[in-house]
Amino acid sequence: MKAAIAAWTQGQVSAWARDIFLGLVVFAVSFVVSLAFVVWVILRLPVDYFRDPPEPSAPVQGWLPTAFLIALLRNVLGLVLVAVGVILSLPGVPGQGLLTIILGLMLMQFPGKRYLEKRILARPRILAMLNRIRERYGCEPLLPPQKSEHTQKDEPAPR
Repeated sequence: MKAAIAAWTQGQVSAWARDIFLGLVVFAVSFVVSLAFVVWVILRLPVDYFRDPPEPSAPVQGWLPTAFLIALLRNVLGLVLVAVGVILSLPGVPGQGLLTIILGLMLMQFPGKRYLEKRILARPRILAMLNRIRERYGCEPLLPPQKSEHTQKDEPAPR
């Protein structure tokens, strides 16, 4: 009886160790891949991405269901990235949470998107973080968003 209990306990411990190891490997790989993807996108942004007015919507070319499907996939991927970014922003969860949220917002298409992006990047720490990444790889820094009527209304008065 003791031998059966010892064998069962040993089997449980090795299964837990295997699960923990597998979880750590998945975590490490997903962290590295997401970080590389976020850095890749940051490096591809034009210097004046947050300064230019939004581009006018181009007329839909090609087959309409295809354009709809692409827009749907971009929005779903953007929403997933925003959700992952929120999780990565939690204390104790390593990762680039704010950068992932910004990347998700950039992919999505909704009214007020440019305003929200500029609002997030108006924070000096976030823009400085993006520019440090760009500087490390020899890219020019991003220009800060221009002040608009909307951002000036929402800012608190100086003390």
